[in-house]
Amino acid sequence: DVENNIGNFRDLEAALRKEKLAIYNSCENLNIIVLNNKMLKLSGQSEHFAERPHYLIRNTLDIDTFKKSEKSVARKHLLLPLNKIILLYVSSYADNYNKGYHIFRTSVIKLGGAVLILKVGPVSQEKCEKIIEFGFVRDEYTMAMIYSAVDGVIISSREENLPNVLLESLVCGTPVISTPVDGSLDIIKNGFNGLLTNDFSSESLTDQIEYFSSCHESFDRDAIRAKALEIFSPEIIVKKYLDAYGRQ
Repeated sequence: DVENNIGNFRDLEAALRKEKLAIYNSCENLNIIVLNNKMLKLSGQSEHFAERPHYLIRNTLDIDTFKKSEKSVARKHLLLPLNKIILLYVSSYADNYNKGYHIFRTSVIKLGGAVLILKVGPVSQEKCEKIIEFGFVRDEYTMAMIYSAVDGVIISSREENLPNVLLESLVCGTPVISTPVDGSLDIIKNGFNGLLTNDFSSESLTDQIEYFSSCHESFDRDAIRAKALEIFSPEIIVKKYLDAYGRQ
């Protein structure tokens, strides 16, 4: 019956947990590398990894490809309007709940006419006059040009570790408007390199987009890139990995 099946599953889960713990305990040089502060905290509290050395090491990227270009030049190259506030939204999976596409879509509908959205990813069947459907981008050079062409980038995810879009945008000097998702919470400093919403609602995202549209020119894109390089540059990340492996 149902109760017996549930009991069997619990017994199996307990047995698997015990087996995993035995395997982990048998590893002499097991070190844990995580991408964000929440992962660092949770892993440090877990029964499997609490006694293991932990390292917070971010992802990296090609900083010679993802770099800041002149916005007006980038817009002319991409045939985008020069006199509009344009925000970028990138999503490969529109139906992925954790990526928060519905939050984004509902938020955009509420926006005033001053803001345009450049959307990279699958073309939606639901047309919206505020959204420019760019389609998929297959090369990093074009993607870097897009980051430079827009005024800001929107991240509407409900769950992340460390969004690649966050890294790419900031290294290009472009501020990010994000939900309070892991990774973004660690990196975004309100008013310096972007804005965080208060929660995961479309209303909060709309509020921050509208606020951003009123102050987007105040963000120092050179300073944003410089700070991002201090965190994500290959030189920094490689050194952290070498330090971690050197302690084995």
